[in-house]
Amino acid sequence: MKMIWVILTSLVISVLLIYACQKEIIESPKEIEKTIENLNPPADFNFSTVNIVEVNFSTSFNDAYAVVEVYNTDPQLGGAIVATAKLENNQFKQNIVLPKYLESVYIRLKSNNGTSKYFNVPIVDDKANFIYTPQIQNKSAKSENTIACSNCTQTISNSGFYNLTINDGETVCIEEGATVSGGINMNGGTLSVCGNVSFSYLNLNGSPTIIIGEQGNISIFNFNSNVTIINYSNNFNLPNTINGYFENYGTINRSGNLTVNYGATIANYGDITISGTLMNNGTVENSSILNAGNITQNTSGHLINNCKIHSYGNVVQMSSFFENNSFLKVDGLLQINSGANLKLNQWALIDCQNFNLYGSLSNESSNYARVDIAGMTQLYSGSTIDGLVDICDENGIELTQGEQGNDIQFCQSAIPETDCNPGSGELDVSDDDDDGVVNSIDLFSTDPDRAFVVNYPSKDDGTFAFEDLWPAKGDYDFNDVVINFQYQMICNAIGLVKEIQYTIKLMAVGGAYKNGFGVELPVESSNIESHTGNFSLSENIISLNDVNIEANQTKAVLIFFDNALHELVHPGNGTIGINTENGTNYSEPAVFTGNITFKDPVDILNDAPFNPFIFVNGERGREVHLAGQSGTSLVDVNLFGTLDDNSMNGLNYTTTQHLPWALSFSSEFDYPIEKVEIIQAYLKFFEWANSGGINFPDWYLQLPSYRDNNYVYSY
Repeated sequence: MKMIWVILTSLVISVLLIYACQKEIIESPKEIEKTIENLNPPADFNFSTVNIVEVNFSTSFNDAYAVVEVYNTDPQLGGAIVATAKLENNQFKQNIVLPKYLESVYIRLKSNNGTSKYFNVPIVDDKANFIYTPQIQNKSAKSENTIACSNCTQTISNSGFYNLTINDGETVCIEEGATVSGGINMNGGTLSVCGNVSFSYLNLNGSPTIIIGEQGNISIFNFNSNVTIINYSNNFNLPNTINGYFENYGTINRSGNLTVNYGATIANYGDITISGTLMNNGTVENSSILNAGNITQNTSGHLINNCKIHSYGNVVQMSSFFENNSFLKVDGLLQINSGANLKLNQWALIDCQNFNLYGSLSNESSNYARVDIAGMTQLYSGSTIDGLVDICDENGIELTQGEQGNDIQFCQSAIPETDCNPGSGELDVSDDDDDGVVNSIDLFSTDPDRAFVVNYPSKDDGTFAFEDLWPAKGDYDFNDVVINFQYQMICNAIGLVKEIQYTIKLMAVGGAYKNGFGVELPVESSNIESHTGNFSLSENIISLNDVNIEANQTKAVLIFFDNALHELVHPGNGTIGINTENGTNYSEPAVFTGNITFKDPVDILNDAPFNPFIFVNGERGREVHLAGQSGTSLVDVNLFGTLDDNSMNGLNYTTTQHLPWALSFSSEFDYPIEKVEIIQAYLKFFEWANSGGINFPDWYLQLPSYRDNNYVYSY
């Protein structure tokens, strides 16, 4: 009996184990093999690698000659212009074509003399919107940098009497609405004040930080060199001596003098007004508005002005560390003592009543700075002026004994107006063609129909890659016809295209068909003024009209060649295609260049790369286009809906499996080798296509784990 029980028990356990294993197998999904046959893209997916992005830029900055340039990435890191036009009514609006993986654009606001402001604008829902509101000071830093009463280790929200000790690593916050009194010992740490504080004593030891919020109120009569104070309030009473580090984003009015001691720093991003004398022995860096009765720069003092400094009295410079990058106004005397130096930067301006130069005045930048003197100018013996400096005393210079460099000018340069600088002099606004773009930034200054150049793609070549068995499915190696292209679009002042200069390169032919290639432009054929180029037509299947576009077409159709096999040299030795198998002889691309001009400028920047197509094996009507595009007026409509073509039931030029016969790229595409599906060469294509373009929008870039180079053609 015991043996039977043991056997039964063993059988039950075995059955349970088998069931558990079967259940585990059932619950574990089998990984789908990544092949073309297993692709299941959304029916409305057009396999585009680009988006149309609406760029909207507006400003209250009134510059009748300002131009907007849009860059695909940071222009200082190689970004290229993708759209440009002059501001009209202080607004710029254009639709542009960008790779789907881009998350932002750079916008450059460019004045007629080349001064610029750059803005990095995020792309949200295919829109890049930016409103530029000029400010005299950098108030925007306030909202970005306000850290008062955050990350608190202790919070005081109730009014009352407190004796506090704050140690390193601790942050005590006095919340808005609380009024506290008592005393405080700081041994490092942070005191963050958003309410009202009236301590009977404040001991500052170690390296403490005091942050004063916008509604904060605290009195600090002096502080040591190891103390940091960051102020966002308009209520702060600045002590008469600065020993440590003081950073200001608020508005401060100081009655009397202010001394900045050696080793101390004021960094100003708000408004500071000192009724008396600013005595600087340390460092003052002004990035907003700084007003003072007088300013004395002692020998150890560093003064850097990035925005606007106004002295109601005199400024005496005794150090070698005064850098004016923007606007300095002196109602009285500006004096640079012997051994001292005032360094200017491009487009900096000094406006003073009287000017005495014993030391040196210099500008090492590539554009002029200017000194305007209303009263007396005295350049004493031993003084020097170097670089691009314009001295403008309309009454004449009373004393000239120093040395002036060869580049010095006298009331000849013009300084542009900026947020901080009122500007001076007459800017050259010559506009010979009256198109609203001044000569200095108009690339075609005598032609009212042309002003700017925009390339598509913005940098290097783009690529079209075709399958040629339509309406039957191909082998999806996308190398039957491979075209590299570049359009240089010449635009007028408002961004309309007057002319296109193109370069078309036939890179590869992956089969035995005599295929031709053309591009349909979204422009009525009657609007073509001229078309010239080295197009190659040898098969007697193309008819051109008198301006060299294809005849009997509603839209303007450019045909570049009608038999790809005539254009490239076949490598022989049993190979199938041309430039589609690694290790075979390379055939140099066939290059077609030309120029098309429109009678009336057209709004087509956002239509690039237009409507490229091949026509297959000498059959003019057997056109193969990108997914979602329409055939030209000469397409054989009887082929739609036959074999694998599903154009009658969804997007044009897609199969019943929703797959395309052509792909387009805004950069050069390294196509697969012969008879290798694109999925094998590009390892993220499957996820990209199945997600409808959401996942891996950069699948075609040369990134780690993105491709199998064994299956990519190289030469």
